[in-house]
Amino acid sequence: MNKTLLCFLFFTPLLTFSQTEPSSNPSNLRFRKITHWGFDVAFTRSSADSFLVLKSESAATTAPVDGVKYQKGQWLGNAKVVSIGKTDSFHVREVLENTQYFITVYAYNATAGSANYKQTAPLTGNMTTPVSTPGSYYGSILPSSPSFVNDLHNLIYTHTPVSYGAYKFLIQPNIWERDTVGGQNVSFCAYSDEITLYTGAITFGGNPGEYSKEHCLPQSWMKTTSGTTADPDRADYYNLLVTNFDKANEKRSNYAYGKVVTPTYTYLKFKLGKDANNKTVAEPQDAFKGDAARSMMYEMLCYNNTVNSGNWGLNNLFGNANQQLESILKQWNTQDPPDNAERTKGEYIASIQFNRNPFIDHPEWADCINFATIVGKTCVSGIFDEERLALDFKWISTTTLEVVTPSDDDASVFVSDFTGRVLFSGKSEQMVSKIDMSGFPTGIYILTLQYSGKTASIKVPFIN
Repeated sequence: MNKTLLCFLFFTPLLTFSQTEPSSNPSNLRFRKITHWGFDVAFTRSSADSFLVLKSESAATTAPVDGVKYQKGQWLGNAKVVSIGKTDSFHVREVLENTQYFITVYAYNATAGSANYKQTAPLTGNMTTPVSTPGSYYGSILPSSPSFVNDLHNLIYTHTPVSYGAYKFLIQPNIWERDTVGGQNVSFCAYSDEITLYTGAITFGGNPGEYSKEHCLPQSWMKTTSGTTADPDRADYYNLLVTNFDKANEKRSNYAYGKVVTPTYTYLKFKLGKDANNKTVAEPQDAFKGDAARSMMYEMLCYNNTVNSGNWGLNNLFGNANQQLESILKQWNTQDPPDNAERTKGEYIASIQFNRNPFIDHPEWADCINFATIVGKTCVSGIFDEERLALDFKWISTTTLEVVTPSDDDASVFVSDFTGRVLFSGKSEQMVSKIDMSGFPTGIYILTLQYSGKTASIKVPFIN
C-alpha cells in the first residue's frame, strides 16, 4: 500500500462541500472539577450541529481543514483532539499536575457528504492544573525526631484499603491510559516502555501479550498471612506499576532491582541479568527507576510491624529481599527524582487511599531511614549524612561551587531542591566538580555525592 493511499485512508477527506459553514463558534468556555489528573469542559453552543475540541500546552497552531473528518485522539498541529461531535460538555484526561492547558473549540456542520468548519475566531481558553502538595498532611513530623520512623509509619498506615481488581477502572484510565484514533486506547509498560493498543478497558491477566499490575516490592517478599491480593499490602496502589506480563513482569519475577552488568534477557528498555556481584537483578527503564524505588520504600515503611507480620526491612522480608541493595534504591531515588507524572499519580492515589507516599513528597527523607531494618539514621538538616566527610566543597566565587570527590572513576555529583528536582548532575573530573549556580534562586539546596555504592548528602545555603 503506497503512502498516498495511507494518507487518504487516515485522514478520510470528504470530496464534497455541500454543507454550509457555521455562522459562529460557540461561546462561554467553562472549566469545572479541576484536579491534578483531569478536568471538565463545557461551553454554550452556537447554531452549528457539531464541535471539534482541541487540547494543547500552548496556543493551538493549526486550524481544521474543510472536508477532513478528524477522530478523537488524533493530533492536529501541536494539539490533540479530545472531543468531536454534538456534545458541549465532557471530561478531559491525559493531564499532569501544575501544567497549563489550552482548549480550542471549532464549530462545524456535517452530513455524510461534507464537513465545513468555522475556522476563524475559535472559542479559546486556558487553565492550569493544581500543584501537587501535601499541605498540612505531615504536620510536625521531623526527620530529626527520634520517633521519626514510627511517626511517619503511623501516618501513612492509616488509610483506606483499595480493591486490587478496581485498578483497571480507577487509576488505569485516569493515569496510564491515552486516547488514540479508531476509538482505541493506548497504555505502556513502565519497565520496558512498550506501547500497547486496545479497545475498551485494558485486559490485565497472565497470558502472553496481556498486561499486569506489577508489585514493585514482590508479593513473595511480603509477610502477611492470607497471601492474596485482598490483603491491603498486596493491593496498595502505591506499590503497583503497569507492565507487560510475560515480557517484563514475569521475567522480573521476585528478583531484586539492580544495575545489570551482564544481561541474560532484554526487552526494549528492560533488562534482567547479573550485577557486579554476580547476583541476578532486574533493571527497568531509567524513567521509572526512581518510581520503583520510592514504591518499594513506601511499602516497607507502611506495613512494617503490622498485622503480626513483624519487621519489613530488607534483612527480614522473605524471598530475595536480602539481595536487594539499599544503596540501589537510594541511588535511583536521587538520580530519577519525582516528576510531574509521578506526582500526578500520587495525587490520584491519595484521593482514593487517603494517605500519601512520603518519598514522593519528600524524597530526601529516604536517606533518614535504614531500610535493611526500618530504623532511623542520623540526619543532618533532614538529610542522612553518614558519609558526609567524603564531601569537601568550597565557594570559588559567589555563584560557583567546587566539590572535591574521592578518587573514584564513577563518582557522581547532584544538586537538587527540596522537592527532589535535580538541578545539576555530572560526573567528577579528576576528583573535582565545578557547579555554576548563577541561575539558581536564593534558597537551600541538597548537594549529593554518590561513589562506591555510598551516598553522601549535605545542605548548602545559597544567596544569589
